[in-house]
Amino acid sequence: MRLFNAIVFDVWKDRQNDVEKLRRNVENVVRQKRERLDRIDEAFVHECSIDRQTHERQRDQLREQLALAEIELNDAVLDQLDIEGVLAFAEHA
Repeated sequence: MRLFNAIVFDVWKDRQNDVEKLRRNVENVVRQKRERLDRIDEAFVHECSIDRQTHERQRDQLREQLALAEIELNDAVLDQLDIEGVLAFAEHA
């Protein structure tokens, strides 16, 4: 039983590390998309360096990319919680 517990724990740690890396990567993507969206708004509103049509097109694309990245981030967080739940159940069983 100890060997089984050790194997399950090792697999869990590997999966936990993978999910944590994914979460950090997706958090960086979300942050970058938000910063880019802020720069586009800044260029349109304050600097008037881009026209309305370009601003709206770029803004809409970034909002879509940001929404997808946030969904991916939520999935990564849920995966992390699922792994913890499975391990707790395995230890209990």
